[in-house]
Amino acid sequence: MVKKEKYTITLDDDPAVPKLIAGFTQLNSLGFQAAEELFKRSTELDPIAVFVDVHLAGTGMGIEYIPQLRVTWPHAAVLVVTADSEPELVGRALTLGANDFLRKPFNRAELVGRLKARLCEMSLRFSVDSIDLGGGRFNIRKRFIEGPAGTVYLSPLQGELLRILLDSEGQLIPKEVVKKAIWGKISVTDNALDRRLSELRRILRDSGAEMRLISEYGRGISLQRHQPVRQDSPKLRQVPA
Repeated sequence: MVKKEKYTITLDDDPAVPKLIAGFTQLNSLGFQAAEELFKRSTELDPIAVFVDVHLAGTGMGIEYIPQLRVTWPHAAVLVVTADSEPELVGRALTLGANDFLRKPFNRAELVGRLKARLCEMSLRFSVDSIDLGGGRFNIRKRFIEGPAGTVYLSPLQGELLRILLDSEGQLIPKEVVKKAIWGKISVTDNALDRRLSELRRILRDSGAEMRLISEYGRGISLQRHQPVRQDSPKLRQVPA
């Protein structure tokens, strides 16, 4: 069996950065200066990690592509890099789905150490057979949800859709990104995806899992944990005077 080469991807408008990362990690790092160029080749690439710069020349904020990177390569660690000292960027990047954050100029030991730690986390994450859904569990391999209301089985497509949404739990994912992740280059309408989402909503409801599918018009969809309303004190029963 031919052993697959492990490599990373660097999305940075500075062509020197992927060379620097490759030198530090001793792993080839394919460099891309624009997100459009990277995603055009997404089906032929399988990186173990993606380094993405916060600011990309001419294309705005690199961190805005994190949800798409998460869906495109769910098994890859996503590390954000920047020379920007703005502290809020760290929280924003992590909220969007990044696994870690590195400041420029790089420190060799820190970069290598953080990469190894994140790769170990991703390996453990995808070695499990099931994922907690809050009041239930999703069995990834056998594709069923076991919840307090019962066990519900999923089709291969439903299982893949749930896995994609779980991997980006709490984050808005554009519909086009989800469709591409599931159907690839096949043209699929929003209505077709909406039908699949309705099926998944029903499945989650029937199993009793405390997860909710949220759709925001024009922005995307997200899977969020349902927080039941707390009853801090019982309502007083009114007694007729």
